[in-house]
Amino acid sequence: MRTGTEAPTSQPAYDELVSRERQPITPPTIILRTPAPTDDLDAERACLSPDELHHANTLRDGETHRMFVARRALLRTELAARLGGSPAEIVIDHRPCVQCGGSHGRPYPRAADLHFSVTSVRGPRPVVALALAERPVGFDLEEVAELDVVRDVATQLHLRERAAVTAALETSSRAACSVFTEIWTRKEALLKGTGEGITVPLDRDDVSDVRARPIPGWTVAMWETDRPDVVGAWALSD
Repeated sequence: MRTGTEAPTSQPAYDELVSRERQPITPPTIILRTPAPTDDLDAERACLSPDELHHANTLRDGETHRMFVARRALLRTELAARLGGSPAEIVIDHRPCVQCGGSHGRPYPRAADLHFSVTSVRGPRPVVALALAERPVGFDLEEVAELDVVRDVATQLHLRERAAVTAALETSSRAACSVFTEIWTRKEALLKGTGEGITVPLDRDDVSDVRARPIPGWTVAMWETDRPDVVGAWALSD
């Protein structure tokens, strides 16, 4: 019981509560690479497995082909550097799908306790990127969305995410595009990490507050790029 001479106890700030309840988490290792030109992919193609080469050859669009080869080559060269062996011989298996139980869930290197997530950005300055961690991880890079995309997609987001975009729009269109892209990138990273991908309702998880946990057992954080036109985010399982 408090007496009249005792000072009221102040409530700890939100950040203090978060730091007490959650242990510090080591961010994933992020590796970026510029894709080779379309007419100079021999070295990258040599890193791919036969199945990946077959899939690459079915991609008729030149840029889609180039980015697929670049993503897989980056992944395989980095896995080989850590696990040993030839990049093309690294065996990548898939965990059961979290939705249907099929054999097309989150990929992982066989016989290695290592997790990864790949992403890429196309356009005039394309880049492929890889996140590596000792626990399930999701990573995403996105170019800042155009306003018409924001208006079309934001209505499908979580109520609090929509509110954040609407509030930003009252400041400027540019602010709304930035806020929407940050939200979308965090959502993509989270769903890559869980293995669900953008197959669940977009309003299921609220990632409007980067300090909060949208799903128990998962941490989501922004990843700073050196480009004002590109936003990055990662998600990591506890």
